Amino acid sequence: MTAMRQRLRPVPWLLVAPLLAACAGARPTPARAPMSPAEFFTRAVATIQRQHVEPVSATQLADRALRELESVPPAGAIRVLVRDNEAVLTHGESGSAAATVTVAWPADATAADVGRALTEAGRFVIGRLGTNPESVADTLLRGLARVDVNGAYLPADLGDATAGVGLEIRMRDGALVVLSPIEGGPAERAGLRAGDRILVIDGVSGAALQNTDAGRLLRGAAGSRAALLVARREWDQPREIVLIRERIRVPTLQRKMFGGVGYVRISSLGEQTARQLGSAVDVLRAEGATALVLDLRNSPGGLLTAAVEVSELFLPEGRLVTSTVGRSPAQNVRLRTRASAQGRWPILDLPLAVLVNDGTAAGSEIVASALQDWGRATIVGTRTAGHTRIMSIFPLANGGALKLTTSRWLTSKDRSVDEGLEPDIDLTGDAGAESVARDPDRDGSLRRVIELLARRG
Repeated sequence: MTAMRQRLRPVPWLLVAPLLAACAGARPTPARAPMSPAEFFTRAVATIQRQHVEPVSATQLADRALRELESVPPAGAIRVLVRDNEAVLTHGESGSAAATVTVAWPADATAADVGRALTEAGRFVIGRLGTNPESVADTLLRGLARVDVNGAYLPADLGDATAGVGLEIRMRDGALVVLSPIEGGPAERAGLRAGDRILVIDGVSGAALQNTDAGRLLRGAAGSRAALLVARREWDQPREIVLIRERIRVPTLQRKMFGGVGYVRISSLGEQTARQLGSAVDVLRAEGATALVLDLRNSPGGLLTAAVEVSELFLPEGRLVTSTVGRSPAQNVRLRTRASAQGRWPILDLPLAVLVNDGTAAGSEIVASALQDWGRATIVGTRTAGHTRIMSIFPLANGGALKLTTSRWLTSKDRSVDEGLEPDIDLTGDAGAESVARDPDRDGSLRRVIELLARRG
């Protein structure tokens, strides 16, 4: 459930140009007053306070944003001491009055109070370091987003950082953890797998990063190198793995036949996934499939709507797929299957098994839990990731956006799977169960589920 990002013009520090629209022959619309930096930050703060799944005080937001200024290059040149309802910013060691500024906000601060404090602090940093104003604004916005452990500030310009290493990552218990390597990408080819902990990226400690910060470090120009220090439970000590960045093209869906069992792998949930899945099942049925395996291992999810649509393919009309719970009534939604929603009737006659592991997350967990709750499929594998937050994207006037947790989802039986979805057949510790080779000869979990369906057939 994400809002579409909009591309708007960058924001100068001292003046945000009004967004003008004109229509030939129409009466001109009166120009709006330019948006000041204080108003820009006020709106950002108000958006977080209004939309975040948990209440966030203005003081919390001021604290996170101002502390982030210590990261403005050269790192450590600006020191920030936050106490009560004020912050003292210091540059260098001179001790002169010009090298220090105090910004304050009242105990019952509003978004406008914080907006003014951030503006004053930003001007001080720009004046002392000569830093690009947009860079300082990005830093403050990145700090605001840190109130959400899964949130992020998405800057307007990613430059030439269009290539990556093919990893889905997540902060978990203070560590940067691999949620899923993208199939066929540099990381998967190098042997990285779900559950690996990334300790260092190109010399930067993973523990100090947010998801989006880490993602930014992993991206870069195609052909460039990314040096990772990786820890794994089975290893005696961390290992350095060097990956070459490349442009990642992920096939959403793959199908195969294993005897009379049709196999479909879903790598992510996009707008066309349900339609493609329905077509794949038709082909497999024509090839003689009498049972189906849906492989959601290392599938990090995707669109909430896609998760519901995939579930609809295998459930009767009117079944609850998931419900969302947020602070506002608009975020409290119960999503049910619809008759012939995908232009076809649901597939109810073929026995179904779903493969999961700790890389199965978010929307993919919604699919697995719905099919489990209604007894439509047997879930096989290991406990899933337990990613139950729904993220939404809110565009900002500088062309960037805030990515925030706006609600949480529950299963169709109102269960929370924050600790992960427990499979019906748990293969934890089974020989070969950790392999995701998608070949029964090398993939223990796939072999087990094919044997299971063959016996039932």
